[in-house]
Amino acid sequence: MMFRAREAQVDTYRRGDEVSSDLTSHIEGLSTRLKRRSSAASRMGQQKMKPLLMVAIILASVTLGFTVAHTESASAKTIQESELRARSVAVVGDSLSWQAKSSIESAFTAAGYLTRVSVNPGHALSSSWAQDTLDADVKDGLYRVIVVETASNDAEQLASGAVSINQYSQLLDQLIAKAGNDYVVIVNAKVNAPFYYKQSDALAINRAIDEAAAKHANVRVVDWNSEAHDHASWFGADMLHLSPGLPATVLASDPPSSNEQNYADTAFAQAIVKGVESSAT
Repeated sequence: MMFRAREAQVDTYRRGDEVSSDLTSHIEGLSTRLKRRSSAASRMGQQKMKPLLMVAIILASVTLGFTVAHTESASAKTIQESELRARSVAVVGDSLSWQAKSSIESAFTAAGYLTRVSVNPGHALSSSWAQDTLDADVKDGLYRVIVVETASNDAEQLASGAVSINQYSQLLDQLIAKAGNDYVVIVNAKVNAPFYYKQSDALAINRAIDEAAAKHANVRVVDWNSEAHDHASWFGADMLHLSPGLPATVLASDPPSSNEQNYADTAFAQAIVKGVESSAT
């Protein structure tokens, strides 16, 4: 991103140099024309023509100064926007991100990122909500990194037969293609969640994620399954959702506050930030 910004800066100064050259030529031409007119109309007197020439030169110099100042301001703005976008992240997640939303936002802020976190419990990558939200984030062009955290629901969809593994892989490929040169960070599924899916379903989803990362240089994987493996205390009774588990009522518009976050939420958030920071290497 910084390389692109410097290219833009060089192009901006080049355009400023071209304008400066044009103005210099314009001044020289104006001076020549004025001298010719002075010779042709000698009865006006050379003393009367000199002030006109000086005014023309002063006006052209002011215009030149404004042009250079404007191009310098434009290139500085380009660099600022480029640096800002390089530290902007969009997170699209299901109930795990819903539980840890406040921790995710805090962790990214502490790491120096601007973040938009969109959450909706129970939604897989194939859902219209996830597709619409991801499309909007990509089209906005504001985010250098897109994080997808839906793998648990993807495994559940696979277990129920709602989505095949090929369809899931195609959804990943489509998202990566839309992202272009931007990064896509995918959080994989915790394998041991027997109340929702078989281990083989989660393993299949995780293999598809790994294969996508192997094919595309701009894809990173958050290995939540490995992070969670030796930390049973991070999870509620269903072995999937973060401790103390999902409340009886879950509303997408009302995730837990920062006062309700604990070590499990923090661990989940830090794992995502770590995955995003790996895209910078």
